[in-house]
Amino acid sequence: MENSECMVCKTANDPDNMVKVHTKSMYAESDGPQSAGMDICVPCAVQHLRGTGECSEMSQAGDACQLATCVQDVMGLPGGKTSSPSRQWVLTFVPGSAYMGVPIQSGFMKFWISSHIRPHDHAQEDREQVGGLEYEVAVYRDVVNPLIYGMVCPNFVRYLGSSSGCSLDQMLAFLVGKAQSWRYNRPYEKTLMTRETALANFARSASHMYAQRKGGPRINEINTSDAIMSQADFEKHGFSRWRYSVLINEAFTERASSFATWIQINRAKQGEVFNVIFQIMVACYALGLSQTTANDMHLNNIYIEPLKKPQTIVYIIDGIPYTVQVNNMALVYDFDQAFCTRLGPNPKLDDFYCDGYNHCNGTVMNKDAVKVLCQVALYIGADKISKIAGILTNARYPAVAGAFIAKKESFLMWGGKPLTPQQLTEMFNGLPGPDGIIAKVASLADDIQAGVKVDTPNTYVCDPSRFSPDGTLEYAGARGEI
Repeated sequence: MENSECMVCKTANDPDNMVKVHTKSMYAESDGPQSAGMDICVPCAVQHLRGTGECSEMSQAGDACQLATCVQDVMGLPGGKTSSPSRQWVLTFVPGSAYMGVPIQSGFMKFWISSHIRPHDHAQEDREQVGGLEYEVAVYRDVVNPLIYGMVCPNFVRYLGSSSGCSLDQMLAFLVGKAQSWRYNRPYEKTLMTRETALANFARSASHMYAQRKGGPRINEINTSDAIMSQADFEKHGFSRWRYSVLINEAFTERASSFATWIQINRAKQGEVFNVIFQIMVACYALGLSQTTANDMHLNNIYIEPLKKPQTIVYIIDGIPYTVQVNNMALVYDFDQAFCTRLGPNPKLDDFYCDGYNHCNGTVMNKDAVKVLCQVALYIGADKISKIAGILTNARYPAVAGAFIAKKESFLMWGGKPLTPQQLTEMFNGLPGPDGIIAKVASLADDIQAGVKVDTPNTYVCDPSRFSPDGTLEYAGARGEI
């Protein structure tokens, strides 16, 4: 339908009535002018489903508890192989949903029992794990989202909402009449979840979170071998009075894969591999300028999203433009082990993580980038390892990069012990700066023109002048006007 045929949605009963919505996204499925934005028409029924209209602009929702009205289907994920205080669902949003003007089709929802009402009998280790999850929310909300929408770097998973106080009824609202349920031995016999089934299955998830148990079935499965908590037990433990913290991010498409998987398939395509590495190096620099270190920057915490159509993105790094044709978009995520100066210490980063894995409460510029490059060397093939070492070569410590790569060391250990933040800083002061690393990677990549700036709305400026000393982004100068 052409824009001229759109009209304001006045009634929910007229399926032919339409409402005009402005969207913009480099991931849009339409053949229209994706980057610049476009006006599209959606049926009145969608507008009606939005209720108060928060789905057409989910950033206006008070908190993530309110986004249940925007969900039309839920698929739970099974519990992991390690104990965890959280559970995960994949959400399918109603048509016409958007965040900051960008269409959103699906979301990844992680939730856990909120720390401020968590039972006091839980061990300190459990509270630290939950503290890391709540720290991750702050990193997505206060660091990552400003980097994306402040036009610094697009290479992160997008944050859609969070809450620290969803009630039991609000959690059930995501499921009742939306999620499919089935018996574990009859997955082909699916029915919409009733409140009774939703309550029983959510009680089971709550008991797993409470006990930090490994594994566990999907929220959709009923009558499994796991004992299902009764309504009486649910009330006895107080779960109905608890509050649940929620983090919702944009979900990957089915075409996406982890960088670890992608690079093994594509490692022969050197130019495309370094095109993706370039994007990741810019993301690492953007975090560094925000006075943030991700710490847990491994190749399974980076996803590669193949684009249906190539997109032209201009990155301006310390004043130097790079025009990049992107076929595969790198997206960094997972920040529960991060540290950000202005957010203060991450409670999860105790001695176990700091002494054992070098994941500490401290920022070191280039630490994330070097960890990624050392891990890439494990996957990229022997003929290209010298190129990775060359990226990190410097006059002061010429053998350092090669030694780390030869040791297949991605945690930046030395002599069996992790390097301290001070040692890392001293070492990295002798390495090329972030702009130097980025320039070297660009020289090895396909479809990157250094020193060339084309006119595109997809222009991102990653420059120290845009950040305050504590890493807060100053929005002046977005879209290349520096």
